[in-house]
Amino acid sequence: MKKLIYIAVSMLFLSANAKDYSVFCSSTTPPKTVSGAFMSTLGINSVSRNIIEKQIEKTLKKETNSKFKVKINNFYATNILSGQFQSLSAKSDLFSYDGLYLSDLNVNTICPYNKVSYRDDKLLFDENMVLSYFAKITQSELDKIVSSAEFQKIIRDLNNDETISSIMQIKSAKVILKDNKLYFKYGILFNGFGFFKTRKNMLNLVFSADLKVAEGQVKICNFSLNSKTFNNNMFLPVINKFNPTNWKIDIDKDNEGELEVKEVKIENSTIFLSGIILIKKS
Repeated sequence: MKKLIYIAVSMLFLSANAKDYSVFCSSTTPPKTVSGAFMSTLGINSVSRNIIEKQIEKTLKKETNSKFKVKINNFYATNILSGQFQSLSAKSDLFSYDGLYLSDLNVNTICPYNKVSYRDDKLLFDENMVLSYFAKITQSELDKIVSSAEFQKIIRDLNNDETISSIMQIKSAKVILKDNKLYFKYGILFNGFGFFKTRKNMLNLVFSADLKVAEGQVKICNFSLNSKTFNNNMFLPVINKFNPTNWKIDIDKDNEGELEVKEVKIENSTIFLSGIILIKKS
């Protein structure tokens, strides 16, 4: 249970198809027992919940170096000790993990009944878990994403491609939020052709684009260079390799997860993201 939110927020840029997620929720309602009612009367319900909340916050801080505020609503004292709870929410003002940087991250369970267990050093989901999420990416987070090792690897791989590197190399990259658009600025070194092979030219390339949701993922669209719109079908597959809002992050081998982006928009120099996360029953 202590890794629940860590796994959930780590899945923010996995792909998924649109679904009616309510069908994944369990209809189970735990019975209220005499011992559970008695322990709740003694305040053990509140104590056990607070201990688990603090343990999750501590684990998240250790594994992601991000501070979280975790809130659990449990049924009764004995239920929370067996991994059953009504709802869970986690908030982080600044979240970072493997090249992904977000601000005002909020993750909340949707189903009225949730159950997890922790056995043999493994987190297991005894029921499907459905969560909603909301997050923002400001210019500050965007700068960190572009400077991250993960984003720089994309550029390095292209520069090491034999065909591409024979023509050009990307020397610098920056993505700017402006006028409700993304502006990509690249310093490109062209190697020249034929008789002009020895002549190298630096070119500062700037183009703009919008963001949209397609098949549950964030995609770049409406690509334009110097205010001229180009054939999106030709250029966008390449341009989307540099999409700073569409990371894929590995989850542990014991659990499968899917995410659907419901909405993305750029307003006031901020990218807003929201959607649904599904963690499947183990």
